[in-house]
Amino acid sequence: MAMHEDESLIDFLKKKGIFKESRLRSLFSDFRNLYLKNPEGFKANIDTWKDAIETASFHNKLKSKLTVRFDEDLENSFFSSSFGKPLSLGVIASYLHEKGIWPKISEFLHVCKDPNLGSQSYFSLHSWIQWGSNIISSRLQRGIQFGSSYPSDILVLVKNVELLASLIRKEAHRLQSTYTSTIYTWSSFQSTFGPILWKDTILSSDELECLLQWMCHRMHLIVFDKDTIKFLPSDTQEGILETADKSIAAIMESRSSIYKSKDAVNQKIEDFSLRVQEAISKAEKLTALTYLRRKKILLKESERKEAALLQVDSLLSSIDEAFESKLLLSALSSGSEVLKSVVGQMGGIEHVNEILDSVQEAKLDFQEIDSAITATTAPEADVDTEELEKEWEDLIKEDKKEEDLTAMLNRVSLNPSSKPLPSSKGQLSKGTEPTMKEAEPSS
Repeated sequence: MAMHEDESLIDFLKKKGIFKESRLRSLFSDFRNLYLKNPEGFKANIDTWKDAIETASFHNKLKSKLTVRFDEDLENSFFSSSFGKPLSLGVIASYLHEKGIWPKISEFLHVCKDPNLGSQSYFSLHSWIQWGSNIISSRLQRGIQFGSSYPSDILVLVKNVELLASLIRKEAHRLQSTYTSTIYTWSSFQSTFGPILWKDTILSSDELECLLQWMCHRMHLIVFDKDTIKFLPSDTQEGILETADKSIAAIMESRSSIYKSKDAVNQKIEDFSLRVQEAISKAEKLTALTYLRRKKILLKESERKEAALLQVDSLLSSIDEAFESKLLLSALSSGSEVLKSVVGQMGGIEHVNEILDSVQEAKLDFQEIDSAITATTAPEADVDTEELEKEWEDLIKEDKKEEDLTAMLNRVSLNPSSKPLPSSKGQLSKGTEPTMKEAEPSS
């Protein structure tokens, strides 16, 4: 059974593109000597195993998601029927630990809490300092290679911690709609985010501690203590847990407990219903009545728990409304101070009225000046009214002539007549055509 599971892990890493069939022999061999003989090959093998262990852990293929313990169980997890157990896991652990890429839990927690490191990547900075000291050490100068023994401490997979924290931030922002929805107990934190992000596994206390310390001190996403976890607004870099937050966490925990209890009662009710049906089918009246009584008792218990949930939900709703009112009052207070400041900068209402009066006087002065200028520059005109009337009548007559001419032209047809045109006025008056004799020219 173990063999099948081990092979499936290697197949999983092949599908992820981390393990290549052509490189498996080198990856499963003891490649300590490559550190000096072929540094590039050594580094390539280390990087591949780093990706393999981090990926397998994050996808719940190993015992933990955010940490790794190098032991016989880890060897067996990577057993291959073709190449056996990997022979260089101790080298991998020693190298990545000394580089600061996989620190011990105590080191990781100390670094997360260290405010002097700011937003710098400690593990990158630390790795260069520590690795540099190793390079110039006498052991490495003499060419003594890494040992194959495993570190006794659990190592933190920092990349996995950072990735999971980013996923939690995204999911938390999706779930947050009220003040109380930002507060969790440690257990409710696991039950809320676990089914979505780490599914069939449960984070150990060490893993959860590493995750929360990273989210608090490196991401400034939460504040927490041994009981309560509180998500901060996205634009907040600092925060504290108040007494109200702890009380809300206790209420949320009680609500979760009542909800789980109600689900258990409802499950029993369904079970009793099946037993009643079974007793009826067997004509066992006494048994059926017994289960019916127990079912009714549980129905009342379910109703009581439902009423309790409604009361808790009502209480949480009132708390959220109170916090919203507090925020509104805070905003109004800040807005009032801003308005007072702006009005003060404007000199108050009296100063504003003075400015408006001054503007009005300036406008009146301008209108008087404009009227004076217009009066002096306008041309004097003394035009006879009769002369204007005569010019108007001439324009009307001229317009009338144009209309008559247009009407006459519209009546003239441009198509040729079917009868020959007369050649003289006399013929036109007689209305007859000329005779042959009249048409002949005279000699």
